[in-house]
Amino acid sequence: MGFNQPAAKRGFHYNPVTNELGIFLNGIDVASYSETVGRTYYVNNITGSATANGRSWGTAVAEVSQAITLQIADFAIDAAAGNKYTMSKIIVQGTVTAYGVLTTLPQFCDIIGIGTDPRNHVSGVPRLGPDETAGTDGVIWTSGNGTGCNWYNMQFQAGAGKAAFSTKYIFSSHFENCAFSAAGDTSTAAATGFHLVASGRATAVTMNNCHFGTHSNKDLIRGFNLAGTHWHNCKVTNSHICGSTTGITVAASLANGQGSTFTNNYIGAGVEDCACAVHDLATAGTIVYCGNFLRASNGNILVEDYAGRWIGNIIANAYDAGAGS
Repeated sequence: MGFNQPAAKRGFHYNPVTNELGIFLNGIDVASYSETVGRTYYVNNITGSATANGRSWGTAVAEVSQAITLQIADFAIDAAAGNKYTMSKIIVQGTVTAYGVLTTLPQFCDIIGIGTDPRNHVSGVPRLGPDETAGTDGVIWTSGNGTGCNWYNMQFQAGAGKAAFSTKYIFSSHFENCAFSAAGDTSTAAATGFHLVASGRATAVTMNNCHFGTHSNKDLIRGFNLAGTHWHNCKVTNSHICGSTTGITVAASLANGQGSTFTNNYIGAGVEDCACAVHDLATAGTIVYCGNFLRASNGNILVEDYAGRWIGNIIANAYDAGAGS
């Protein structure tokens, strides 16, 4: 003979602030699935808010810097819980307005731009740094280690005499389909696309299908300016690198370039002539250049071992011989 028994009361809960999912049984929280790792943050400078939590498009923050602040705080919580190396994501919506300059970078985070191709200068490009030609650098990073910071489909903008991306420390990071550009039309050129500053260190940095140049009437002065001490185990491939003075400049101070290559890139003139495609003054731990295509008054000046590390580069439909001066 059966008896009516009260059924167990089951239910679910969702916390939109923490993105936590849970299960209730008879009013007791018996299981909780908190998103403590691998968080995603959303950025939109039209609809976002500086006070939002950034965890959905409906609660997007207004600036990339605000999302980084949130990611850094959550990363510290994850690290304390033993999840130190879990990647997060920051999704950046391209709009009519440029995003502000970055002076802090996250660790173990993908920054992904969604919008039009970053090589152009139109509404919808996810871009960092002001549109004004008298602006500043797009990214200025001088402290911390910048480890595991990966960039996709983003544009970095430089004002007159500035750098699109200027850093002192960056490690184990990747750039894919990014543009390092001058901001707007200007009579004074932006200094550099990518600038590794004096005493700077970079290791295991890879760049693919990127653009170092301009969408205005003046080229960058230098596409790359490697003025630090380390550019170690780095690789730049399939990219367009322009500069009126040089496509790539390497300072004599860079004594740790071993394991690094520039391969299958266009290097040289853009909207202006280029004086020298590659000007490399390093005398130790030198970078290798192989299979690049050059357009410049002078293909290369490599102070150290030019015959050994200048491999199969073509200028004016012929192989370019390495030169020491």
